[in-house]
Amino acid sequence: MKSRALNALVAACTLFLLASTAKAQPCANLSLSFNPTSAAPGQSMTVMGSATNCSGTSEALQIQLRLTGPDGISDNGSTSIDLPAGSTYSVSVPFTIPRWAPHGTYTLTATAYAGGEQVATATATATIT
Repeated sequence: MKSRALNALVAACTLFLLASTAKAQPCANLSLSFNPTSAAPGQSMTVMGSATNCSGTSEALQIQLRLTGPDGISDNGSTSIDLPAGSTYSVSVPFTIPRWAPHGTYTLTATAYAGGEQVATATATATIT
């Protein structure tokens, strides 16, 4: 009888330790948009993005960015942000479309990673007329 009680106590303590040391699952939401979504070379556009930490703990996010467009245009970038639980980081970047920019559709994709694990992705498109 003492053995069963001891085994139950050990099992309860193990469950308590596992529950108290379990790390929260990383969670993020991303959004991306262009304003306006269509413009001509020489005109201005703004790209807007946000990252929200939807986990219960602070997250260190690595954001990978990829832009693709007509005629094989492709560019990559990255940034890192630390977000407290429940907080949102937003950015707005105005730019002028280069006069040499080929006409067509451009796609910007953002992918967020936390601890090497992909946790979110967002895509926005813009058309150069």
